[in-house]
Amino acid sequence: MNSDTTTTPALNTDDVPAEGVVVTSTKATAPTEPSRAAKRTQGSRISKVRRGSGGKQYRAALAQLNRGQLYQLDDALGLLRKISPTKFDATVELAVNLGVDPKKADQNIRGAVPLPHGRGKVVRIIVFAKGDKALEVSEMGVEAVGGQDLADKIQGGWIDFDQVVATPDMMGIVGKLGRVLGPRGLMPNPKLGTVTLNVKQAVAELKAGRVEYHVDKAGIVHVPVGKVSMDAAALKGNIGAIMEALQRARPQSAKGSYVKKVAICSTMSPGIKLEPLSCMAGS
Repeated sequence: MNSDTTTTPALNTDDVPAEGVVVTSTKATAPTEPSRAAKRTQGSRISKVRRGSGGKQYRAALAQLNRGQLYQLDDALGLLRKISPTKFDATVELAVNLGVDPKKADQNIRGAVPLPHGRGKVVRIIVFAKGDKALEVSEMGVEAVGGQDLADKIQGGWIDFDQVVATPDMMGIVGKLGRVLGPRGLMPNPKLGTVTLNVKQAVAELKAGRVEYHVDKAGIVHVPVGKVSMDAAALKGNIGAIMEALQRARPQSAKGSYVKKVAICSTMSPGIKLEPLSCMAGS
């Protein structure tokens, strides 16, 4: 007789499902990409967390404002310095609610304006150009100049720039970057002067502090006007330049009040409502 015996592992009755119980697979599955709605919710939570981290400062700043008052611009700029809750040099933003219907093509206001006193920050620019046009800007302190090689670099994940300028003949290459540049508001646009043969002038204006503006679905224009550390007169001059540009952009089809509401804020601070007339250039 063969003395070798085969050992059968003991059955663990705890592993046996009860009758009628459906057993699902425990096999690990690859994580799925969150939906757009989930991303928006996550972004909203992050925003709340960021604001919540300085919640006491935000509420303290809010307590210093008369929410029903329309402040003169000079008074608002002085108050903004006091209530800015950040330790870094915060960006100052102007919000203008216009009496337009963005759904109508002729009222979908969009443009660019040079700030007379700059933005208070270094603007990183890349240029899509070749030949003489590339040479014109190569010594102007831009981040990069190129063609297909530059496009490949961006497709590889490089986005360390704030503005993109291109000559018209390079838009065939730039257009393929729409999914990367478009959502970030970086796609060159001839209406904004970033698709041009005069790339040297475009780069000079952007470095000097030109800002782009467009009306959102709610009819509001949000524009950065500088930094909290900037002189009040400089911020006032920049705001006046933007208000003047918006007045020039008023569509003929717009009826009733054009500039409905104006407010100013800094990064993570509450908004300060302004008297619109005090924001006009020369006021």
